[in-house]
Amino acid sequence: MISLTIISPAGTLCAAQVRKVSFPGARGQFTVCPGHAPLISSLIPGGISWTDADGRTGSVTVRAGCVRVHNDNVEACVEVQNI
Repeated sequence: MISLTIISPAGTLCAAQVRKVSFPGARGQFTVCPGHAPLISSLIPGGISWTDADGRTGSVTVRAGCVRVHNDNVEACVEVQNI
């Protein structure tokens, strides 16, 4: 499992154990699964989506941000897309 935390200026958007999570990276869409290599990436407008430990899915649309992956911990700081 991956420990996923997504925060925005308004507060925590997600804090969960997930099977996988996908991001709109500046160099293209990418998915993080357990054991992923460490990385830091900026995010472009798009959706972050994840599948939790029970198989439920979740998502949030972002305008910008950054993400850090290290030792099955994924932390994203984002600006939420206004609808």
